[in-house]
Amino acid sequence: MAGIPLYFVDLQDDLDDYGFEDYGPSCDGMRVTAFLDVLGQDNLPALARLEKYTFSGNIFNCQIIARGLLDIFRDFSNNEEDFITVMEIVVRLSEDAEPTVRAELLEQIPPIAIFLQENRSDFPVVLSEHLIPIVVRCLADPNNQVRKSSQEVLLILLEQDLIFQHDIENKVCPILLALSAPDGEDEYKAEAVSVICKLASVLSKSTVERRLLPRFCELCGDGKSFKFGRFVPQIWVIFVVLSDKKPLRNFCSSSGVVSCTGCRTARLRE
Repeated sequence: MAGIPLYFVDLQDDLDDYGFEDYGPSCDGMRVTAFLDVLGQDNLPALARLEKYTFSGNIFNCQIIARGLLDIFRDFSNNEEDFITVMEIVVRLSEDAEPTVRAELLEQIPPIAIFLQENRSDFPVVLSEHLIPIVVRCLADPNNQVRKSSQEVLLILLEQDLIFQHDIENKVCPILLALSAPDGEDEYKAEAVSVICKLASVLSKSTVERRLLPRFCELCGDGKSFKFGRFVPQIWVIFVVLSDKKPLRNFCSSSGVVSCTGCRTARLRE
């Protein structure tokens, strides 16, 4: 199975059901586009056919395209006009009404980012202006699985050093702070706090103190509306990042939060 794109493995049974027994992974140069015409091949160029079926509203077609995006980028990244068209396809898939399509797209972003880093001189711009906004938007998706996928993708990008500090501060942190607002829904709030705690270990001390600490202390003092105790083990990461507990205690004191959960936890660990 070496060299066979994963979407062929996962979707081969479905493809057979749709009458594509004669097409397989060995069809070089056709890959995704070979499977898109249920009624037969048309005369459209490959990229135009991809556009056609991306905007067709057919879930099956969109899932195939989403799973094959890495191959699509490999085939069409050399021509700038084609590359722009592929990016438009990516954005369209990220806005698809079907959650499974959005989730499929998100799963492809890390390998796509690695490919673009290795092959595009404008990788920082492409990542910042096109891919990161998709991940950030999906952090607030109404579908739980899509949100989970976006959280996982974000952490992968962070671990592999594929996301830039200014994007974390200006794109990721604002949405996480909005989702973790005291008056927000508990499910979204819990997910956002969990991601914030994980972010703390990869951000600079100054960024954690300036961007995340105020919300952390605000939630500590909001015991009535949010069950904070479950995050105490993760919250300790923030104290490790800050080295000592003075910044947190000073903030709590100046903001009027008396003996918040975080400060009490810090004292117990001393």
